[in-house]
Amino acid sequence: SGEGRYHFRLSWQMTGGGNGAGNEPGSGRGDGGRGGDSRLASALEFTDRRKTTLLKVLEAVMEAQKAWLLSGDPGAMVPLTQRSVAAAVDSDPSVVNRLAANKAVELPWGTEAPLKQLMPSSKTLGKNVLAALAMDDPELSDEALRGALAAKGFALSRRSVAQYRAELGLGKMGAR
Repeated sequence: SGEGRYHFRLSWQMTGGGNGAGNEPGSGRGDGGRGGDSRLASALEFTDRRKTTLLKVLEAVMEAQKAWLLSGDPGAMVPLTQRSVAAAVDSDPSVVNRLAANKAVELPWGTEAPLKQLMPSSKTLGKNVLAALAMDDPELSDEALRGALAAKGFALSRRSVAQYRAELGLGKMGAR
């Protein structure tokens, strides 16, 4: 019935590119008319390979973040490194990094998010959970926030909680 299938829309912004002189691979110009067909075939093959890898990366990310995508609950997001995604698609982390740059996906609830946002570090997730906890209950001390984070699977010291709270611009207990 469609369960287990993902529907997403991908968008990206082209950066760099040719100089407009027609010397790009596959343009058939700039080589005196020789080899234009082979360059075009090579460029098309490269594009197809890149598209296939991008789709594999998207599938790996969507599978890893499945619980979050289905529920919309930020607490359901899992840490996901580009290295782990690269291993899942049998590629190099630098390839995943380049593929994820300047690309965005439309989330099930209609907003658009950068693809890299779907690959958060555990530190980023911890900060997001800390911000939510601190805003939900402004009376929690740093030690109480540390305990609440530990209950959600984030092992941080009280000093780290205080540092992250300050980085997020959240006041001390009672000043939030």
